[in-house]
Amino acid sequence: MLFTIVLPATSITTEVESRSWPVLLATPLDDKDILFGKFVGALRRCFPAWLLLFGHIIAFSLIGFIHPLAIIQTGILVIWIIVFLSGSGLYFSSRFKHTTTAVLMNFALVAAIWAILPLLMAIIASINTPFTRDAHKLVNAYLDTNPFVHMGNIMIATAGKRAVVTGIYYWPGRGTMDVVDSTVWMLACMVGYILIGILFAWRAKCQFRRKIF
Repeated sequence: MLFTIVLPATSITTEVESRSWPVLLATPLDDKDILFGKFVGALRRCFPAWLLLFGHIIAFSLIGFIHPLAIIQTGILVIWIIVFLSGSGLYFSSRFKHTTTAVLMNFALVAAIWAILPLLMAIIASINTPFTRDAHKLVNAYLDTNPFVHMGNIMIATAGKRAVVTGIYYWPGRGTMDVVDSTVWMLACMVGYILIGILFAWRAKCQFRRKIF
């Protein structure tokens, strides 16, 4: 995730800082081709780091310590993390002139939606008032979309000496779910985050020719 946060956010700003961005925009490539090329480039640079994760899961699946289902569910998680963070990284890289600013903004986005916001929601929900009685349900429902909760569930349900016994997934908001319902929920989260990532990427494309220098 660290590589996926940093690398897409540097893809445009580095060219802006080196004054090669106007040259790229002057080529016959349209904005869609440039955007797709930046995404593929970021994906290629992040791929070795993610390959280590899947190599670990596959190796331990072969010796029976991790259930092979973890490969599929981790793949679902990794796909939307890459698309979402790459889209946001490209947006911030097109929005700001300096690489440091773009990287920090992508870090700030991740910290805000996956750490700070849930913490603030939990603090507010802990206050016993008529307005916060149902806030716990909202906080727990929001936590169900957190990638760290997803990965924790995958680890608990598929790893260990009893890895063949899948089906025990505990979600803060949705409660205990079986493997089918949990996988469907992971797919639903994947669709949502991918759509947001595509929106970020589209906004990045709209910024390409607004601030060339």
